Amino acid sequence: MYRVAGRVATRVLLFANSICVLLPAYHRTLRKKYGRGTVKVRHHGIFASCPEQPDLSKRGNPVHRILAFGKWGTYKRLELLIDAFERIVPQSPPVELVIAGGDHPKTQGYVNSVAERVKHNRRIRFVGYVPEEAIPELFQTASLAVMPYTSSAGSSGVAHLACQYGLPILVSDIEDFRELAEHERVAMDFFVPNDVDSLASHLAELLKSPERLAQMARHNFSAALEMSMPQVIRQYIRSFDVQHRLRMLRAFSQLRSSPRWMPTRSWMARRLERKLKSWDKPGLDS
Repeated sequence: MYRVAGRVATRVLLFANSICVLLPAYHRTLRKKYGRGTVKVRHHGIFASCPEQPDLSKRGNPVHRILAFGKWGTYKRLELLIDAFERIVPQSPPVELVIAGGDHPKTQGYVNSVAERVKHNRRIRFVGYVPEEAIPELFQTASLAVMPYTSSAGSSGVAHLACQYGLPILVSDIEDFRELAEHERVAMDFFVPNDVDSLASHLAELLKSPERLAQMARHNFSAALEMSMPQVIRQYIRSFDVQHRLRMLRAFSQLRSSPRWMPTRSWMARRLERKLKSWDKPGLDS
């Protein structure tokens, strides 16, 4: 019943003038499975109009901070990351793990249970819910963002936050992250999902390579500049404008092919002309 309801809902949704998805894989799935509808791929975008240039001197000075940010307990788990972190501490530069965010609504108590298990380790810090005004400092002072997910629910908001603050990203090697890295030109390092050895190896390698961390940081900040919120909004509005004008032109074409003796022909022409003129194109560039 759940699958049938999903197919029906998707078919109804595809009756819309256009559908926007955030990853090319979703576009391919809709076109292949349903074969109808106008489906566009759009950027997720960052949450700022003018992101602030990252200050790399704040990172690794004197401690490298590994940041894990999100709602934890479902496909976002902490055990793998903590095990990998504890393995690299003896052989890495001064480092700490900062875990931000709380429980997923379906897994109440998860973060507290993990925190209780590792309370002896002073290098692991749980900061809980992060108010919006504290997010910049949290990301700007981190050296690396890690996303140890077992699956993905789409284009990652955390990854875009990391780009906004010019933060290198280490992620599970799953299809959605590969698509995101390619589609939005985001610098990501990939480890084998659910493999603690692979995660520990990539963590240690990145922390010992400040040049690569700086390169990834600059790359991700450049990617963020290309998908600021005003740019994303402008793309949507331009797309709506083009579709509206094409619809009007098709209506004009149909009108021109109609018989001249049709009583309502002149009235329809005036109505279409008013609609076309009412679409305020100059406002798109404001």
